[in-house]
Amino acid sequence: MELSFLDFGNVSDKKINSHLMIENVFTLAARLDELGCKRLWLGEHYGIEQRVSWFSPRQILPLLLANTENMRIGSGGEIITYHSPLLLAHDYTFLSAVFGDRVDLGLAKSIKLPEKIEVGMCTHLDAPMDTFIEKVQKIHLYLQDESQHDILMPLVGVKKPQMWFLGTRRKDYDWIIEMEGNLALSLHHSHQLLEDPEVLTDYQEKFRDRHGYRPEILMSVACYCVGSEAERAAKISELKTTYLKNSIDRGALVDSPENIYHRLAEIKAHFGLTEVMIHNDSREIEEKNRVLSIFEYAGRQAPTRPLEALSAVN
Repeated sequence: MELSFLDFGNVSDKKINSHLMIENVFTLAARLDELGCKRLWLGEHYGIEQRVSWFSPRQILPLLLANTENMRIGSGGEIITYHSPLLLAHDYTFLSAVFGDRVDLGLAKSIKLPEKIEVGMCTHLDAPMDTFIEKVQKIHLYLQDESQHDILMPLVGVKKPQMWFLGTRRKDYDWIIEMEGNLALSLHHSHQLLEDPEVLTDYQEKFRDRHGYRPEILMSVACYCVGSEAERAAKISELKTTYLKNSIDRGALVDSPENIYHRLAEIKAHFGLTEVMIHNDSREIEEKNRVLSIFEYAGRQAPTRPLEALSAVN
């Protein structure tokens, strides 16, 4: 089973700072690459509910690409409400030119940010902003051959980044298929799909009919590795006191690496996914690094248990 990794760089103010968290990202990346991780994504996030190690990960991505050899690296995802479609297409095409077919461009909508952040990003000065769909269409256009848009882009003819759509709604699927987009879903935000996984099968079939091949579909699942039942109970109690208080009811896994691995295999089979992405939301380095043990267990090619009902993920 192919596994991937998602990190937002969240920080515990009391025990860890951003400098150490970023340093640990490079340590994690090197080990994940050795363990056969399919892709590593860093999320764009702003310090609203908690401190983060970066707002946009775009400056970190080329450093991670230079320090790894095999796994794909990308954003999960760029909040395109606040970015130029032309510059996004340029920057990720540039990375693809330098590092080859290892670059992912994840695209996400945005929640409404506090006014002081929007002022800092100068979005309040913009002319009426393009809609999400209009910006995506522009990015898709700029990633095409120059004859399609008459802009002399640097590095003509290079391999383009893979384009992924994060957390999209079912009503968006038809136009995403036209944009030739892969889907990146979150079990936390797509929990209702547990009752109707055929929606994703339908997406794959429509995509194949349109483009002649099947898209990639992954789902991120929040995972917390523990070593005992007592640790598990303590972690669940801790999560219920944070802004993640609903995460357990929405599919977060708090368990041993072995049990988490088998649960992820069940989720992959249930939804017909091409891979599963581990969302590492831990705030402390020691806890964050425990997730590596899931990849170590996966590397031993553990057999998958028979598929069980997923109505109660924990």
